[in-house]
Amino acid sequence: MSAGAWEGCSWLNPPAWWSVGPEGLRVRSSHGSDFWRQTHYGFVKDDGHVFGKEVTGDVKVTVTFTGAFASQYDQAGLMLRASETEWLKCGIEYVDGTRRMSTVATRGFSDWSIVSPPDLPERLTVELTRAGDCDEVRYGHGGPELVRVAYLEPGRPLVCGVMCASPQGPGFESLFERFEIVSIDRT
Repeated sequence: MSAGAWEGCSWLNPPAWWSVGPEGLRVRSSHGSDFWRQTHYGFVKDDGHVFGKEVTGDVKVTVTFTGAFASQYDQAGLMLRASETEWLKCGIEYVDGTRRMSTVATRGFSDWSIVSPPDLPERLTVELTRAGDCDEVRYGHGGPELVRVAYLEPGRPLVCGVMCASPQGPGFESLFERFEIVSIDRT
């Protein structure tokens, strides 16, 4: 992977360690990092790591990644972020000793959904597509499969990028490959 895929990207909450090389972006998440607002747990966390750039209009964001998930709620994937109170994250989350496909949509309060396919590959592709008021989450598990439709206010600039966090663990390493942001022309 060329370093050009990461051109123009910057960190929201830089992680413990990171580097860009021929294979992609390697990141070690920081202990206690997360993105969450209120629901069920009663706390607000906005210190997870996002490496991305601001975009406007309709886009498709894709990444292929792996991670050394080991602690409860270790997570990595993609994020579309309008603000600290409105965002969508998806990817792999380590829950009760198993890697699961996870999506959290937040508009003031976070909601969470997880899917546990029986043969989830180590190396996974995730797509987020923004088209007007429709934000689609797709996982490349046997082809890009739609697992969620969510709403983020249309017309607002978004930060699009890769995301990782370690809410309870000491941090873990992820490798993000094949990262791209493509503008969609709906005319």
